[in-house]
Amino acid sequence: ITDFGISKIQDNTTTFIGTIGVASYIEPKRLSDPNYKYTKPSDIYSFGVLMWEISSGEPPFKDCDNKTVAISVISGIRETPVPDTPKEYENLYKNCWRQEPEQRPDIKEVLNEFKKMIVGIKLRKDSESQISYRSDNSSTSASNVQASCDSDDFCIKTEIL
Repeated sequence: ITDFGISKIQDNTTTFIGTIGVASYIEPKRLSDPNYKYTKPSDIYSFGVLMWEISSGEPPFKDCDNKTVAISVISGIRETPVPDTPKEYENLYKNCWRQEPEQRPDIKEVLNEFKKMIVGIKLRKDSESQISYRSDNSSTSASNVQASCDSDDFCIKTEIL
């Protein structure tokens, strides 16, 4: 999805691996131990921080320097959830940014949680008797609109919850 400021620089003669960029996306183990190797749970941690950023509209720890962020993250401090964030979404990013890598979900679990959220949105929408209007001024039920979307695996409905 993104680099999160973690880069590998390589040329013809040497390889340098280091943290270059934003400490708020780097998992606690890496911040406390520069020899700690990045793993899939490292990416899940960063993704959880990104999810928080999406819900807040702000970069994490925006008013803090990297040293303060590193100390906070190592100590288990995370950003405060944004009011009115859907609980399922909040729980998912909190699980992703857990302190211990083995406690974080894997990417399949993250995807399954997103699928559950989409189904929940669909069920709420289907239970409402909303009418949507097409450009030809005829109306159709929300379930008919959803049914046409269900046939396309790549159709993703978004909304502000």
